[in-house]
Amino acid sequence: MNGRKSTSLLLIKVVIASCFLVPTVASAQTHPPLQRDDKQLWNEVQLTAPLYENVDLQLGGALRIGRDVSHLVYERISMGFGFSPSKHLTLTPSYLYQSSQPLPNQKIFENRISLNAAFMFGLGKFALSDGNQIERRFVSSRPPFNRYRNRIRIEHPVSLSDVKFNLFVADEVTYDWSVRVWTRNRLSIGIKRQFNRHYTGELFYMRQNDALAHPGDLNVVGTALRILL
Repeated sequence: MNGRKSTSLLLIKVVIASCFLVPTVASAQTHPPLQRDDKQLWNEVQLTAPLYENVDLQLGGALRIGRDVSHLVYERISMGFGFSPSKHLTLTPSYLYQSSQPLPNQKIFENRISLNAAFMFGLGKFALSDGNQIERRFVSSRPPFNRYRNRIRIEHPVSLSDVKFNLFVADEVTYDWSVRVWTRNRLSIGIKRQFNRHYTGELFYMRQNDALAHPGDLNVVGTALRILL
C-alpha cells in the first residue's frame, strides 16, 4: 500500500510540474528574439523649386523595402525651406511625416520638425559638406524627444571616357537625448551623376549600426533622385 501511495504521489507531482512547464515552453516559442539585422532597398525623390533669391522650397518622398527585401517597411513625405545666407551655409527648417512597419504586426507613426545647418567647402577637386541637424520627434506610443545628427560627406569628380560623375563617402552619427547616448552610425559610399541642370541621381551602399532600433544593423542599397525646377 505504501508503494502504491508513493507512486500516486509521484504521478501527481509530475502532472503539476507539467502544467507549469508547458506554458513556459510555449511562451518561449511564441516570442522569438527581436530581429537585429536586415537587408533593405531605399528610394528617395527630392523636388527643389526656387522661390526667391537664396530661398528654395523642398518637397520630398521616400520608400524603403526591408525584411530582407520582401516587404514595404517605410513611407515618408516631407516639406522644407532652404535659406542660403552665404555660399558656404544653407539653413533648412523642415517637417516630415512617416509611417514604418519594421517588424511584422508593428506599425509606427511619426511627425518630426527639424533644423539643418549645412556647411560646404571646396578643397582642390574635393567638395566637403558638414550637416548638423536638430530634430524634435513625435513618435506614436512614446513621449516626444530630441535627436542630433552630424553628417560629413566628401565628393571627388571622376571621368571614364565621356562619362562624368562624382564619387562620395559619407558618415553620419546620431545622438539621442532620450537615452543620452550616441546610438547610430551610418557609413555610405556611392556615385552621383548630374544628367543636366534639372536632374541629379545617386546610387549608394550604406551600412547602419544602431544600438536601439529593431532591426538596427542594416545593409542598404539605395537611390536618390534630385529634381531642380
